[in-house]
Amino acid sequence: MYCSNCGAKIEDSIRHCPNCGAVIVPNAVKTSSASGNPSPLPDPGNVLFWGILGFALSFVFGPLGIVFGCIGLSKANQYFTLPSAEFSKKVSLARSFSIAALFIGLAATVLLALWIYLLVNIFRSAPSYI
Repeated sequence: MYCSNCGAKIEDSIRHCPNCGAVIVPNAVKTSSASGNPSPLPDPGNVLFWGILGFALSFVFGPLGIVFGCIGLSKANQYFTLPSAEFSKKVSLARSFSIAALFIGLAATVLLALWIYLLVNIFRSAPSYI
C-alpha cells in the first residue's frame, strides 16, 4: 500500500504514514501526482439519519432504538477516520446520537421487561372472583 499524501510505500496495518504523518484511509483512492487533484472522499450519505432515528426510537420502543443505534454507530465508524472537518462534525454528531440511542434503548428495554414481569405477577396473584 502507498500513502495517498506523499506516495511512500507503507504497511497495510498502520494508520499514519511514517514519512509525512498523514492519516491513512484504508482503500482510499490514490491522488494523481501528475494532475495534483485531491482524491475524492466518499460521501457519508445519511449517517446522521440513522443516529437520530435510533435516538428517537429508543424513547418509543427500546429494542428498536438499540437496533437502529447499532446501525447508526456502524455507519458512523466507517467514516470516523476521514480527515475532512465537514465529515468529522457530521460523523461525530451521528456517533453521539447512536451511542445515546444504545444507552437509552437499553434502559427502556430493561424497564419494559420489568413492567411486563410486574404486570404478569399482579395478574397471577389477583384473586379470582369467577
